[in-house]
Order: sequence, then structure tokens, then C-alpha cells
Amino acid sequence: MKYLVGGGGWPIGGVLIPAGTLIDLPDDKPEHLLSPWERLAKGRVPARDCVPLDSETLALMVEKFEKYGFHVARHLVSEAG
Repeated sequence: MKYLVGGGGWPIGGVLIPAGTLIDLPDDKPEHLLSPWERLAKGRVPARDCVPLDSETLALMVEKFEKYGFHVARHLVSEAG
């Protein structure tokens, strides 16, 4: 999964991941290569204002948030660019 944290950041516990932070969590990324932000985000559904950067993240966000009337498909950034 790959996405940008949007809005005013993403609060997780007592920590705020800053807006604009890139979270890149491929399945094969070793734990020791994860950034502190990626460690916090791992295993969580991205916040609704995150911008999906790959089809896996887009599909997960649509599945989790579309029932609330929130459409994330317009936020997908091309994987080629």
C-alpha cells in the first residue's frame, strides 16, 4: 500500500503523522526499513483524507469508506507518474 497523509495530519494514539507524509508499505518491505511513521500506520486502514497512490490502497479505502458516502476514487494519483 502506498498513500499520502492528507488534511491536518493523521493522529494515531498520541502521535500526529504530518500531512504530506508518504506511507509506503509493500508486503515485502523489511521491518528495519520502515520509517517511524510507517511503523505507526502498518496494519491500519488509511485515514479518509489520505490520498491513495496505488490500486491496492484505493480498493481498501473504497471498501471501508464508500458506505459512508465518501468517494475516494477521484483522489487516485496515476501509478505511472
